[in-house]
Amino acid sequence: MPRRKQQTDMKSLTTATCRSITGKAKLTYRIGATPEKEVHFIVHENDGGGFFSREWVAVKDIREALAKCPADEPVTSMALQPLFRGRSVNTPAFLLAALSNEKLLTPIRGRKRGHELGDVEAFGARMDKLVSGSRTTKKKVARKKKATARKA
Repeated sequence: MPRRKQQTDMKSLTTATCRSITGKAKLTYRIGATPEKEVHFIVHENDGGGFFSREWVAVKDIREALAKCPADEPVTSMALQPLFRGRSVNTPAFLLAALSNEKLLTPIRGRKRGHELGDVEAFGARMDKLVSGSRTTKKKVARKKKATARKA
């Protein structure tokens, strides 16, 4: 079982929302990094009422779990089950939804719960920028626009 990081060890990189795989709930998840710059996911909120475990999971461990999937079969939440301590069967599916939202996994047309690997390199490049601190958030862009408008 991979070692879990405490939330206090994490630098928050981004927070996002997505629909669950079934579409019945809106999920909020966070992506964070350890002081050693290891990127992690955590499912943070679920407005659908289903139980889930709030555990940080390393992207490295996620990639290892996905690498064990047979290449000729779709990826399902069962591939992520070993990453959690068994507190809730929902957590792997919620993480799958977050990974899909981040384009690490892509839904297979005609397969409601089947996915295939997405653009892992693009995600890695985006996370490298966030970890290094060279990110521009929507709030920063809005503040710059507001400041520019005041000067004019």
